[in-house]
Amino acid sequence: PLAGRARVEEYEGKALPPFASDVLAAVAGADGAFALGPLPLGSLGVAVSAPRHASRRVETDVPARGRAVDLGDVALAPGLAIRGRVRDREERGVEGAAVRATAQGPGAAGAGEAESGAAGRFEIGGLPPGRYEVTASATGYAMGRAVAEAGGEGVDVVLDEGGTLTGRVADEAGAPVEDARVTARDESGRESWRSASGRSDEGDGRFTLRDVPPGRYDLEVQAGDRGEASRAGVRVAAGRVTDVGTVVLARGGDRPRARDRKSVGEGTRVDLGGRRIINK
Repeated sequence: PLAGRARVEEYEGKALPPFASDVLAAVAGADGAFALGPLPLGSLGVAVSAPRHASRRVETDVPARGRAVDLGDVALAPGLAIRGRVRDREERGVEGAAVRATAQGPGAAGAGEAESGAAGRFEIGGLPPGRYEVTASATGYAMGRAVAEAGGEGVDVVLDEGGTLTGRVADEAGAPVEDARVTARDESGRESWRSASGRSDEGDGRFTLRDVPPGRYDLEVQAGDRGEASRAGVRVAAGRVTDVGTVVLARGGDRPRARDRKSVGEGTRVDLGGRRIINK
């Protein structure tokens, strides 16, 4: 028997959001027994996991109310591990970083977490075979990423010292705008690798984005019916504070984002974040 956890991750062929899976979850004690419920009727995908073992998905069906479904014994194979080190550019280990491994590829299942210890070393165990994206974050640093094979060679996750981006949001009359959403995206468009977001909730419409990776960003500000604005080419330096001043919102129209403004030749199709422009 293994002490572990069971949770419903899929309903009627669709993945559940994390908060829903957390509700439909149960802990298995030292005897390995667990009980989930009450559960919705229909087909379910149940993920069963235990420390240092590879998780396993079990498909089942709840046919009627009041019926109990016995999954029997769910056998878990010993899992593989990803080992490595979190460090900065000066080769110094970063202790206390939050490290997470997520399986890559369509339909890939598998994830694990750990905290880096002395000299920045970490180990994430109980993973199925496969390729994983490994992320690490720590206060004062921008998030770092690496790719590793479960059971393969150790990996270094390198953290850059983060920069700070600050400013103020105002409407066309100059009045401060509170709770506007502020997003900085890497100009290269690699949003999953370099992005930061926050809100103007510090009083007087001010906002601060911390631990931003060094680079050039397009800044986008949205405040519902109060308007939106964008600013291109904002440079963030490691360990420095970049103040963009006051960003003034404009009302009306579907304004293109800074990185969407391109010169389009005749007959060219351009996808602008879900919108499509055809220049005939």
